[in-house]
Amino acid sequence: MIFQSSATDAIKQRMRPLTKIHGVPDFMSLTQMRKEVRANVSAIHSSIGGGANGHLWLVETPAAFARISATPAVIPVHPGNLPVVPPGTTSHLAANIRDTHAFRLQQFNVADTVSKVTGAQIINALDEEFIAAEINQYSGQLQNDIPTTFANLFAEYGHVTPTFLDEKITELKNKAYDPAIPLANTYKAIDDIVELGDAANLPLTTAQQVVIVLEILKKTGRFSKYIATWNALPTAEKTWPRMKTHFNTARREMKESGALDIVQEHHFQANQATIQELAQGVAQALQLQALANHAYGGLGGYPPYNQVPPEDENQGPPSMTPSSDEEDSGTADSLAALYSKMPKEDSNDRLFKQFEQHMKTMTQKIDTLQSQLNERNTGGANNNGNRRTLITNKKGHHKYCWSHGLCNHKGSECTNRREGHKVEATLFNRFNGSEKNVPNYLCNK
Repeated sequence: MIFQSSATDAIKQRMRPLTKIHGVPDFMSLTQMRKEVRANVSAIHSSIGGGANGHLWLVETPAAFARISATPAVIPVHPGNLPVVPPGTTSHLAANIRDTHAFRLQQFNVADTVSKVTGAQIINALDEEFIAAEINQYSGQLQNDIPTTFANLFAEYGHVTPTFLDEKITELKNKAYDPAIPLANTYKAIDDIVELGDAANLPLTTAQQVVIVLEILKKTGRFSKYIATWNALPTAEKTWPRMKTHFNTARREMKESGALDIVQEHHFQANQATIQELAQGVAQALQLQALANHAYGGLGGYPPYNQVPPEDENQGPPSMTPSSDEEDSGTADSLAALYSKMPKEDSNDRLFKQFEQHMKTMTQKIDTLQSQLNERNTGGANNNGNRRTLITNKKGHHKYCWSHGLCNHKGSECTNRREGHKVEATLFNRFNGSEKNVPNYLCNK
């Protein structure tokens, strides 16, 4: 009993409290809880399942743990209170029997304690009405093991549709991978897809995960030799851990041989082309803004949206691209030349609509580029090494969703979308989306 009490206290001290979920849980909040649970149990050493993942096997299904470790986990059972030493056993063998019994008993006790502490944390992290169905009315503890408990919670509150899963897989496959960046983020994105698959009751196999990685790497044109080596491996060796090791090694060899230097040069040139396109777009938008200001006397003079007359079906919008001689004549002359091309009877309305559409397109491009920069800016620091200040709601959430406002997920991650949902909406470009939890100074009120 003394051992059990001290072991429990030591385990509790090493396991951090879970983030409290206020109100109805959803896929994102349950996923975050499961990540925190995994981190906690992984920190408690166990030799079971290969010994490299702590007690992670306690919170994973056998199929899920097989994606993590090549060594299956054999769940420990109580070996009995006392060792069984047959009569006539030699003293040496009897000592071995007692040592083995003590080891198995300790192994069981630690696993049982980790499981119960984790169960209590899950119960405390959820409001009572949303966890009551999972609690044994007599013991006050979880009535199922942790994998089953999470499966029930996701089925009730975090269900993901097959369509949403397909969209996320396609989005990941279409995302360009830069070989100059380690593959860790790609592997993490696939692990997130696996989470979605489990929530949708469409678990991804190791073979499906591998296919996604191969499609992403093939697009770079740099991994052909290593992909061929991978394809030549026996099927039994094509595990997820082996996949990570294989292509991490491949990328390291490319880096040491200087092959990545070429990739980085191409990436730099691509960025230069993107920056040039963006600069040209902004310049054209500014020209349009100047003409709009001239036409309406400033941004505040724009007519209401419902008063913009439809364009003549037989006449397209005027060209907004100046000729080479107009460009050489200076900004003012160029703007005047552009304005002179517009039909006078409805030039103002045409100008407004063209400016509005162009700025919308450029804003989307700017948001995309900023998102890409944020992903590469490890640690979330700015150029001065200072942490960026995020706009958050009272719960600390800083993501924007068109359907739910400032919350714990982006529009592209939303699993409960309102009609007309726009995945491209951002906090600063909401497309008339929800302003729930958005600071008043950012609202259109």
